[in-house]
Amino acid sequence: MFCHLAGATPVPQATAAASAGITKDSCPSWLLTAKQCPALEVTGPEVEVPLNGMLTLSCTACSRFPFSILFWMGNGSFIEHLPGRLREGSTSRESRGEHTQLRRTLVLEELSPTLRNTDFSCVFADPAHTAQQHVVLAQLWAGLETVAPSTQEAPPSSSPLSRLITTEKF
Repeated sequence: MFCHLAGATPVPQATAAASAGITKDSCPSWLLTAKQCPALEVTGPEVEVPLNGMLTLSCTACSRFPFSILFWMGNGSFIEHLPGRLREGSTSRESRGEHTQLRRTLVLEELSPTLRNTDFSCVFADPAHTAQQHVVLAQLWAGLETVAPSTQEAPPSSSPLSRLITTEKF
């Protein structure tokens, strides 16, 4: 499993920035604590899934607001508009004291060459923040580097995965 955790920086509504960090282990739920709210985490298989195989990407967000949204996109379109066998799970919400944790999966029931090269993004928005993380499975598995369009620098990391999942500001 790869795990990518980004904390959105408090900024005026309709804009946000995110900083990236990565670990090789799956992120335990305690990482998304009130101190790190808002936060956005994407997890998925670190090992390549063969064509026609099934895989699940998971996105978890933390918000200080009870009214937030979390959804998946592919190549800038809503998931239901993409070709292939994939589906977005429903959003689960868990109240954790002063913050709410949201979780949503994206299930690729049959990995095709098109889906392997799709720019999947998890989008999180609450009344004060917006953050988005991108992952292209083919680049992740090939070990290719992508450049994050975020204006903030990613913290140093020995893992190439921190450069493969990018964050974007709105």
